[in-house]
Parts: sequence; C-alpha cells; structure tokens
Amino acid sequence: MKRTKPGIGNSARGGGRPNRLLVRETPLNLAHLRNMVAVTEMGGVVFPPVPALYARPKSLDDVVAHTVGRVLDLFGISSRKLKRWQGIDG
Repeated sequence: MKRTKPGIGNSARGGGRPNRLLVRETPLNLAHLRNMVAVTEMGGVVFPPVPALYARPKSLDDVVAHTVGRVLDLFGISSRKLKRWQGIDG
C-alpha cells in the first residue's frame, strides 16, 4: 500500500478534511440515521460497507479485500489489491 495524500491523522482531528463514518449493517434506527445526516451535513462521508458484487468476488476474502480497498480509497491510500470497475465488458 502506498499513501497518496495525508488523511488518517488529519481526518481524526477534523484537520480540514472530511471525516469518514463506516456504518454497521442494518437495521438502522432513527438515532443512527440522524447521526449519519449530522456527519454528512458537517462535510463527512458515510460509507456503508456493502459488498460490491460487480467486482465478481470468488470468495469471502475477495469481498473483504474489496471493501477494505474502498475504505482505504476514502483516506487517499491506494491498494493494488482493489479491482477497479472496468465497465460492463471489463
């Protein structure tokens, strides 16, 4: 992995970059939804770790690796393990 821009430390302190919120699975209650709205209104990013089936995972490890890669993207950290969307024919 290679860091492409600063993010994790600054984000945790609110250092000018939006905070990220990785939300748990459903069901979400009203308090969860209100907190996600509040984070979004403050410029944050709400990221539900939904499996990306377009990546055509062959195992649970593939699903986890892709989700982790997408989370790392939120912090500007690139990962060679993340399979990028190449379109329908890709």
